[in-house]
Amino acid sequence: MILSYLLKIISTYEIIEALYDELINEKTNPEYSINILYQIGAYEFCNDFLYDKIKDYKTRNKIYHNKINEIKQKVLLQNKYIKYNNRNKKRVVIVCRQLLGELHAPTLIIINIYKWLQELGYQVYVVINYMGQMQKELANQWCDILLDNNISDKNENINYEVSDEVIKVYNMVFNTNDFYGIAEKSVELIMKLNPAFVLSVGGYNLISDLVNDITTVCNMSCTGHPAVSDNNILIKCFDSDIKRDSLYNAYLDNVKKIFTIPMSFEKKEDIICKHKEEYGISKDKFTILLIGNRLDNERSDKFLKIMQLIYEKNPNIIYVIIGQCENLKKRIKENNYGYSCIYLGYVSDLQNTMSIGDLYLNPPRVGGGTSATYSIRNNIPILTLPNCDVASRGEKFVCKNIDEFPHIVSRYINDSDFMNSQIEYCKKVAYKRDSINSIENVRKFCNDIKNYIKEQENDYF
Repeated sequence: MILSYLLKIISTYEIIEALYDELINEKTNPEYSINILYQIGAYEFCNDFLYDKIKDYKTRNKIYHNKINEIKQKVLLQNKYIKYNNRNKKRVVIVCRQLLGELHAPTLIIINIYKWLQELGYQVYVVINYMGQMQKELANQWCDILLDNNISDKNENINYEVSDEVIKVYNMVFNTNDFYGIAEKSVELIMKLNPAFVLSVGGYNLISDLVNDITTVCNMSCTGHPAVSDNNILIKCFDSDIKRDSLYNAYLDNVKKIFTIPMSFEKKEDIICKHKEEYGISKDKFTILLIGNRLDNERSDKFLKIMQLIYEKNPNIIYVIIGQCENLKKRIKENNYGYSCIYLGYVSDLQNTMSIGDLYLNPPRVGGGTSATYSIRNNIPILTLPNCDVASRGEKFVCKNIDEFPHIVSRYINDSDFMNSQIEYCKKVAYKRDSINSIENVRKFCNDIKNYIKEQENDYF
């Protein structure tokens, strides 16, 4: 608790290293340790400070692996490995930490994969290892602990209606009193469903990590680098290229197999353009969009000052901020920044609302991929740092240093040739992304994973 409080005040990586040392050297309960690892990851996800991301990932993943093994020793895993021929070959289980609405990027990924697998003839179930209750019980472990949201906080089976789909959900709620009992029941559930394979979406998915010696588990990250998991079969959901593959592979040490399945998760719909005047913005204002579900956590003081520098160089701008951000709104007001902001809060028709923008400004963070796709579909250029979901939308949108933001924004405003060339680039990358045949790529993967499992079993048994 003390170290997490210091981290909030000082925000240096040395404190995270001290937290790792505690988790490695002290006899901390594994379930408590995994929560700390998750909180560290969430802090790094939302804050901008210098550290070696690859080294950090390897350290965190190694600790996580060791803690999962400790849990496995306490959970009664009586089951032996189930050969592929003894599985239900037309059934897939998706495991995740939470399920929300379609504007939540990991949920959007799950909705689409669920739909595509069903169209390919599979029975699909989603199993949620919900940790929100446990996080509440461990609130004294971490300063300003992040609590997972979810469609339910009860142990129950749900037919969840979202985005014209009805998703069959098993919601497994973990708590500190019966952690190992819930873990055993979760393993038993996977064995009862007996799928052809388990698809783990995102990181820290305890249930899928507990069954990876019993059945085939593949982990798919929701970002451009691997998730924290104990799986050695990974899925990349983006097109391969030398630069991105090199960065992705740099995170990995002991992985048996990587599958590449290019997928586009954002629903393609005709854009109904809106007008700035509908929001009280004059036509001549250069409108900069800032969008996200975690705006209160993702806007560092440095980024707010960068926004001020952009305004000082270009006083005819206005920031339109989309997402729930009461704390951010308060911070901007208290610091008396001179720039004008319009706060739209949560909007259901995000892609259409974004059409009022001239530029999408991305703060230092990992996520943001969904809104970035909507941006390029609206022919709105992006300004972002590298090594994040938004950067994967196009290398011409990336700059290396946040201190360059004010100069580049000025160029967008004052250099019409540059702006027009970036708009044309938007059209190019949007067309390429929307041309991905996701369902056929998933079909190919299902066949490839079946063949891979059989090859591994032939070599082993």
